Amino acid sequence: MRSISRGDITLGVADQLAPFVDQDGDGVYEPLDGDYPDFSGDEVVYVIQNDESYQPQLDALGIELHLMFYQFNTTGYLGETTFLNVRAFNRSTTSYTDYRQSIYADFDIGNYGDDYFGSSVANNMMYGYNGDLFDKIPVVLLDTGIIHRPKESCL
Repeated sequence: MRSISRGDITLGVADQLAPFVDQDGDGVYEPLDGDYPDFSGDEVVYVIQNDESYQPQLDALGIELHLMFYQFNTTGYLGETTFLNVRAFNRSTTSYTDYRQSIYADFDIGNYGDDYFGSSVANNMMYGYNGDLFDKIPVVLLDTGIIHRPKESCL
């Protein structure tokens, strides 16, 4: 049974935290009872961040992001790919009707001053590539694709 670990809301921690497999179905993360993290891939970094965590601001949205970066230990393209799963939670009392998420990507390939950026709407991806052959690394193409959601624009 899949579940979400629970935070202590009396301490200001969100109720829903990292996903885990709840072997006994009690809704409480207890590794001694066989519960374990519900992560993808062979290597995982799980991050929780929000716009109120370190410097409260009056204009904070109260949005909390759960980011799971993961990779597979295998050969070929799959072994060279980092996947990112993003889940957004509204921790505020405001009801947002048109929330949109963006990704900032700064492709530093060799010298940061000669890299280029492009997009392919047909392939639902954006990409960065090295602009010359002067760097001490081979010409590299890095792409960022969105698998489960349509990419509406790319700048």
